[in-house]
Amino acid sequence: MSLRTKSAALSFAVVAMCSAHAQIEPTADGEVALPVTPPDVFQAVLQVHFKLVALRHVIGKPPVEDEASFVVLAAAPRHGFYHAQELFRKAHQLAEEVAEDRQLPLDEIDADWRRGAPRPAPQDREVVPADVLQVVNDTRDRIEAALFLLNVNVTLRDPPERDASKQTADILVEIMKINRQLNRMMDRALRMRDVYAQVLKAINYAGDLGAGYPPLQATQESQQPLNAYQRLIVCLHLVRQVGERLGVRTLDWQDSGELAGEDLVPADVYDLATTVLSELAYLAEHVDADRTVLPRGEYRRPRDISPVHVFQLVGALETQLRILAAQAISGGAGGAEDAGIAGDDRETGANQHDATDSGANGMT
Repeated sequence: MSLRTKSAALSFAVVAMCSAHAQIEPTADGEVALPVTPPDVFQAVLQVHFKLVALRHVIGKPPVEDEASFVVLAAAPRHGFYHAQELFRKAHQLAEEVAEDRQLPLDEIDADWRRGAPRPAPQDREVVPADVLQVVNDTRDRIEAALFLLNVNVTLRDPPERDASKQTADILVEIMKINRQLNRMMDRALRMRDVYAQVLKAINYAGDLGAGYPPLQATQESQQPLNAYQRLIVCLHLVRQVGERLGVRTLDWQDSGELAGEDLVPADVYDLATTVLSELAYLAEHVDADRTVLPRGEYRRPRDISPVHVFQLVGALETQLRILAAQAISGGAGGAEDAGIAGDDRETGANQHDATDSGANGMT
């Protein structure tokens, strides 16, 4: 049954919990009035989650387990911001898919919905909770647009008291849960080529930090998304080591072990790659690293990207991070030779950076 047929027969109301605290909305120019605290952002994220559950029911997608792939112990607002950017991208794409099914362009509802890219991170200061809230509210607008197109009315009532104990780590965990659900709701799901693009950007930032560009190593042909995911977990551990040596606060987390191999999809690998990428981008900015050029000859993008190619590419990133960890301890220049890897002659290519946006250019 198509979404059009379902929406004609459904008038859907959801009774859910939301915050008794007044919802904080952007002003006319898009800015959010300060002060905004983590509990404010958390409650806004919950509202997005509740509305997404309603949308999932209408379009007939199955639920997913709420367990996040991380146990987050401590986080900064920027961690929630980068994951909220990905949340926006996915919600925007999902709204576009619903609009296509209804044969109605999103910009006929509101011209601003032509904008498929999330708000960028501020360039002159650290990310604060108000920045995260802006992106969360933009995401809510996309989900509400999809519900509107489906003639669905979502009612949020019987709110509990505002939970003042919620911290930035709670925001990140909740956003990760919503991302995991959205990963399984889009018709045009993220693929391994999207993961490959994120890892390439991470490699470029690691190169900026002084790791060089080690050659790709041969690998077995029987790799699955889970193998790349597990290797990215190792990379995230190494990023934390590098951050500690540089005196930079990185995400404090533990792997929850909740994502079994049969449950994992390429979009889950993408989300983890985005976490690694955002941390490396922040480290490069913190130390004011010089930009370097990604050698396209060494990291030429395969025509048909498979889990094997992603696993191989993440291996190069892991090598870079081991070099950086060794540099941070010894204070030396380091290089591929320090990690027991032979150097190579590489072609010069265009820089793959996107300094203001850690996400992919688009989803296909």
